[in-house]
Amino acid sequence: MHALDALVLEPHSGLLAAINGESGLVLLIDIEQAKVIGTVSIGGKPEFAAADGKGGLYINVNRGKTNEIVAVDVSARKVVKHMPLKGCEDPTGLAYDRDDDLLISVCDNGVVKFLHREDGREAASLTVGKGADALMFDPQRRLVFVPSADSGTLSVIAVRGAADIAVVQNPPHPGRDASRRRRCQQRARVSAHRQIWTAGPAESLSERRPRHLRDPRGGPAVTAHDSHREPVRVSRPSLYQ
Repeated sequence: MHALDALVLEPHSGLLAAINGESGLVLLIDIEQAKVIGTVSIGGKPEFAAADGKGGLYINVNRGKTNEIVAVDVSARKVVKHMPLKGCEDPTGLAYDRDDDLLISVCDNGVVKFLHREDGREAASLTVGKGADALMFDPQRRLVFVPSADSGTLSVIAVRGAADIAVVQNPPHPGRDASRRRRCQQRARVSAHRQIWTAGPAESLSERRPRHLRDPRGGPAVTAHDSHREPVRVSRPSLYQ
């Protein structure tokens, strides 16, 4: 089972679905027996999947110019529906909103699609950052989170209902903010300076004079460095120098 893109537990059947992005197969695994008991061929390059809790499994499939969500009946071991994702390039993350019965798919070109699970009708199409590779849906707060690597953003979408869906926040990642990045670098330098210790104002660690110690039991003398001097902290530079 190589090239797996997702593992999703289908709660109605209790089977684990393993999505193989290379072969275009869905492997159905009996967890108790720890073995594959069925497969479903969907073709293309499947990505992530979501279960509706009623025996249905929904999978983002990349087919080049025409991408879609494929619906699989797990018990019947067959594909039962194809839902086109218009304007979507390279679909990646997928989630299911049980309350509104919506499938939520995100695409690499920065598009999030909300489709009615029953018939595949589009409820909403929103723009987020490019390079989105996943999405997370919080059913309690009714929020969708979409991290986008290319644009360095984490988009937050509020789902108030099937007819009321909107992007409410699109904050930049700190690594993409030049001023924040400079402040982080300054803090890192200050932190490094705080860890520097010196042996004293007129004597470096390499200039410590050796002293001879004699073993009280009559053994040969040994040479040691005076390591008991009180350390002195280096002055801390200002953060905004």
